[in-house]
Amino acid sequence: MAEPKFVEKEFRGETREVHQGVRAAIHNSTGEILMLYRENEKWDTGWEIVKGSVEVGESNREAVEREIREETGVKYEIMDKREEPFDALIPKENKQDVPVHSWLYVAEYRGGDIVLGEPEHSEYEWM
Repeated sequence: MAEPKFVEKEFRGETREVHQGVRAAIHNSTGEILMLYRENEKWDTGWEIVKGSVEVGESNREAVEREIREETGVKYEIMDKREEPFDALIPKENKQDVPVHSWLYVAEYRGGDIVLGEPEHSEYEWM
C-alpha cells in the first residue's frame, strides 16, 4: 500500500495534519446504494460506502477509481462529484482521532460481479 496523502490545514479551529480521502456512493438502476460491511478492523464496524485514502502523487479522481476497483471490482461510471469536501474525525483505536478531508463522488453501477477485494469488508448489500 502506498503512503496516504496528508496536508496541513485548518481543521475545526486549529492547524493540523489532515488525511485526504475519497468516498463513492455507487447506485444501481433502482436507486439503491451499494453498502459494504466492515468488521474487525482498525476503524469502526458497520455499513459504509466505498471509501479510502488519496495516495501521494494521486488525484482525487484516480483515488476514487482505484478504491472502487479494489473494494468492489464492479464496472461503473462516475456521474458527479460534490462541490465541497467534507471534514470528519475518524476514531482510531488507542490513538488520537484522525481528521479526514474527503471528497464524495456519485457513481452509477454498470455491471459486473461484486468481488470484495480487500479484507476489511465481509459482505455487501444494495440498500
